[in-house]
Amino acid sequence: MKTTNFYFNAVVAVVVAFASVWGTLLARRSLRLREPYVPLSDPRRLSVHLSSLDAAEPRLRFGVATMLTPEATFTTYHKLIVEVCRRAGVPFRFVVRPSYFALRQALERSDVDVAFVCTGTYLRSDKAQVRLLVRPEYARGWEYRAVVLVRLASDYRRVEDLAGRVMAFSDPESFTGCLVPSVLIASRGAAPRTYFRKVVFTGSHDRSVLAVSRGVADAASVDALVWTSLSRQEPNLVSRLRVLWRSPRFGEPPVLASSRLKRETVVRLQKSLLSLNEDSTGREILRSIGVARFVPATPDRYESAEELYRRFRAASMLSWP
Repeated sequence: MKTTNFYFNAVVAVVVAFASVWGTLLARRSLRLREPYVPLSDPRRLSVHLSSLDAAEPRLRFGVATMLTPEATFTTYHKLIVEVCRRAGVPFRFVVRPSYFALRQALERSDVDVAFVCTGTYLRSDKAQVRLLVRPEYARGWEYRAVVLVRLASDYRRVEDLAGRVMAFSDPESFTGCLVPSVLIASRGAAPRTYFRKVVFTGSHDRSVLAVSRGVADAASVDALVWTSLSRQEPNLVSRLRVLWRSPRFGEPPVLASSRLKRETVVRLQKSLLSLNEDSTGREILRSIGVARFVPATPDRYESAEELYRRFRAASMLSWP
């Protein structure tokens, strides 16, 4: 019996070690990024604070979902959140959630105080539990819409050509990465589940782009903002792809605050975000993410997105797990 247990334990140890190494290799290869890998399994490396502040002071929990890979998400939002909270005089903790659903739940439960969210997250949120804080106005050439990508050498010319193919979506709650293309297919009298031979959820927009580039998927619907960013940062990658279809523009992904957050803190954060474009330091940070400035967010900005979401909910064939 002891011998059997020894061999069983040895096999388990080897499997665990292999899985750990393989997971790390996959994470590092997910994009050709120069930044360090930030694992979701280690929340300490996703917690950023201002060292000059008293560690015992309560911290604002600033949340982001992995619209990009975890390491890219951390790099993209780190400087922005540090600067916003410095100006507001608010100590903070940077929290990354692995999905839009997880971030929405955290915000509604007040496990997160403020969050950069997808427009789809706002549409699905319990409006009694969250409030609109600000929204971005993008620089020229940056637009919030869905784009369907295919390989440059493919024969696909219309959305109808994708019937029976493999489609990559980023997240079941993503507006541009799932909801918009799902309604597009439904408008043609089909259900995405049966229209495509297979649908894969990649977990982020940049992974969806990679899935098409590497032939894992025939097409992908991604946020045009991510596509624009990759076009500038990874020209060799995007040169192998082309845009098959573009959606209309929609209300930009807002910054949301928990309805339980103190009004004084909300006002300070809003003032900090709205004034970022007024000096060179803030403008440089905004420029790095394609934003010209932040402006107050109001529900009317999202009316067209709300209408699309109503159509999504009305058609049961569009639901995803």
